[in-house]
Amino acid sequence: MELKKSESKPLRQKLPITFNILQEIVTSLKCGFFNHDFMDITFQAACVLAFYGFLRCNEFTCRTVFDSDSNLCVSDICFLSESEVTINLKATKTDIFRQGILISLFKIDGVACPYKLLFQLLRVRRNLNAKHNDSFFVEETGKPLSRNYFISKLKTILMALGFSEKDYS
Repeated sequence: MELKKSESKPLRQKLPITFNILQEIVTSLKCGFFNHDFMDITFQAACVLAFYGFLRCNEFTCRTVFDSDSNLCVSDICFLSESEVTINLKATKTDIFRQGILISLFKIDGVACPYKLLFQLLRVRRNLNAKHNDSFFVEETGKPLSRNYFISKLKTILMALGFSEKDYS
């Protein structure tokens, strides 16, 4: 029996969302990209948190069913001062013992300020009577923000900005 080495196609390298691209995304959302204020602020905050926190999609969205013991909740966002916010990630891909990690983000100048955008979204979520164990990021229907929904909307934004959605994930 002869075995042949199968040649696999090289994986297409995905490009990173750079700071300049992040600024373009946030700027277009500030101008009302989705024509839905809640979704515009939700996506601004999600993109900025993912960028500055070096997060994978699964760390701030849910895959199928929301679980407050492992997914990001309203209570996981804590404003410690006038310039620092912490995010309690209960589980990450590299945290095999599920001890969680605390991420600190700070107020900065510019449109992509994580402190300001997270504060804005938290205020909106509280005005909508979100409870401590509710998902921090939700879709316009009120469902927890899913990974597929986030990626789909992100690709829509990237295409509108002139980027090839196939190059990003």
